[in-house]
Amino acid sequence: MQAVRFIEKIGPAFFLYYPVVNIHSPVTPNARFQGRSKAGIYGDFVAEFDWAVGEILNTLDRWDWLKKPLFF
Repeated sequence: MQAVRFIEKIGPAFFLYYPVVNIHSPVTPNARFQGRSKAGIYGDFVAEFDWAVGEILNTLDRWDWLKKPLFF
């Protein structure tokens, strides 16, 4: 994921603007997420977005950057 690679490359002093446009039309979840939700294709899209945010938070947590108040 590009945002995770950016965080790992830049280090603890960074600004990440993560605009999410995939919650708007057209709704096209990645094949990996299709059929994962009981809420249809839009639910699959939300599952993909949830995964992406989780990957970013996991990266910050792995580097112990979530403990720093600057992030909140």
